[in-house]
Amino acid sequence: MESKGGFDEKCFLAKAFLEKAQALFETFKEDILLHLVQWCRAIYCNAVDLEASMLRQRAKLSWVKHGDQCSKFFFSKINARWAKQRVYQIRNAAGFLVSDSDQVAAEFLSFFQSLLGGIQQRRHINLDFLQPHLQHTLSVEEANALILPVTQAEIKAAFFEISEDSAPGPDGYTFAFYKAAWPEI
Repeated sequence: MESKGGFDEKCFLAKAFLEKAQALFETFKEDILLHLVQWCRAIYCNAVDLEASMLRQRAKLSWVKHGDQCSKFFFSKINARWAKQRVYQIRNAAGFLVSDSDQVAAEFLSFFQSLLGGIQQRRHINLDFLQPHLQHTLSVEEANALILPVTQAEIKAAFFEISEDSAPGPDGYTFAFYKAAWPEI
């Protein structure tokens, strides 16, 4: 068993104690044993939470340590993402399987051009025609509110909605760092 700061062993022991306490309670049905089960469950849950937190931090540290360098780690992450998102083959409009990368790209282009239509002249749209079909239109005040400058309070509110566990930015810092340092920023 690989040790991650002793968390594996602590989780293993906490689970073993919980299972033993549950077995004792099932056998003897005493109130004190029920309290022991609850106590062991709390310790086990705490150990699991600590291990999960440590694993998240380890993943972040690995990315911060190796992610900004032009290293094998960095390029392996790029290649893995590219391979996962790549379309290797596709059926064309005639139903034939196309696997050449240039042909796959051409099929995508052809499909979306046919879906979206060709090049057309810009036409005038009669907005009076749309008016009866609109359920809600913006008042002048609502429209003006959309173009107001963004306030510091709005920026802070949006910033603090972002999870602290999200991937670090290009500078290597996570949102947890920025939230902690917010008064200084």
